[in-house]
Amino acid sequence: MARGGGKITLYVDIVSPFAYLGYYFLRHSPIFRDVQITYVPILLGGLMKLCGNTSPIEIRNKDRWIGAERLRWARQFHVPMSEGFPRGFPKPTIQVQRFLTSVWMADNDAKAKLERGGQQGEQEQATLIRALDALYAALWTEPNESEIVDPAVFARVLAPVLGEDVVRMHMARLGNAEVKKQLVANTDRAMEDGAFGLPWFQCENAQGQAEGFWGFDHLGQVVRFMGLDGRGEVRALL
Repeated sequence: MARGGGKITLYVDIVSPFAYLGYYFLRHSPIFRDVQITYVPILLGGLMKLCGNTSPIEIRNKDRWIGAERLRWARQFHVPMSEGFPRGFPKPTIQVQRFLTSVWMADNDAKAKLERGGQQGEQEQATLIRALDALYAALWTEPNESEIVDPAVFARVLAPVLGEDVVRMHMARLGNAEVKKQLVANTDRAMEDGAFGLPWFQCENAQGQAEGFWGFDHLGQVVRFMGLDGRGEVRALL
């Protein structure tokens, strides 16, 4: 759908509570209703390794700060968020991120087919968004589905949302070389855009200027850069 408010690419990995906050806000805030938003699955652990970055949960005192900070932002913007971390957090997300990458690829293929036929879908990433909604909710709202990274578990969670046939198709592609390669490419793309953690908002405003922003707490800067000042909850962001 053509929009006049610029574009935002949000890189996503379900393991990050702050990526969840960023995703939820972009999905639900009217501030961004005229912005074309694209979600791209990456492997956060791979990005951190590429950048030589340390997981925040491994930094003394920052682990406690993360728990408090995610709840502060969630309460301020009415984002559903569990009081406690999922059991065993953080866990490797490579399998679920491969699943999401397979979905992302299929959505892109469907979009390309529509464009070749002179059409454009009302929701270009419909399947991916439904999957992300379900997975983020399962991991970061009550009750936590702490084993969501297990293929058997995320398949069970997603089957009622996407349909069993769709889930079965993407589950069969978890070991597919092209899917693995694409997840690596998406992660590399995030780094090339400047990302070193999540959420990373890669933005292009209506004037064609491009900048990247890191962190849910920098959404006010995103709003200003995109020229969205004065809408909805913008004062709380600024």
